[in-house]
Amino acid sequence: MHPKLVELTQLERNWDGEGAEFIRFSAIARAQATLDASDFVPDHIAPMSNGGLQFEYYGPHFDMEIEFTPDGEIALLVCDKECDEAVEIHIPGGK
Repeated sequence: MHPKLVELTQLERNWDGEGAEFIRFSAIARAQATLDASDFVPDHIAPMSNGGLQFEYYGPHFDMEIEFTPDGEIALLVCDKECDEAVEIHIPGGK
C-alpha cells in the first residue's frame, strides 16, 4: 500500500479539530486500486473531512484532482491551463 494511504488509515475522527470523519476504507481501497492499475503518481494525497481522500496532479498543461468519496465514488476534475476550461466526471462506487 502507498505509504501516504497507510498514514491516512491512522487518522481518527475529528483529525482536523473541526469534526472531520476518519478516512473510510472504501476510499482508501479505491485509491490504492487506481494506483495499482496505472503508472499515475499523484503530486499530493490529502484527506478530506467527509471521510474521503483526494489525489492532486499538477502538470504543465493541466491540473487534475481525483476525489475518492466515502461511498466509493470517484470524482475527476481536469482543468486545462491554456483554455481555462474544466471537465468533471463522476464514476459510481461499486456495490
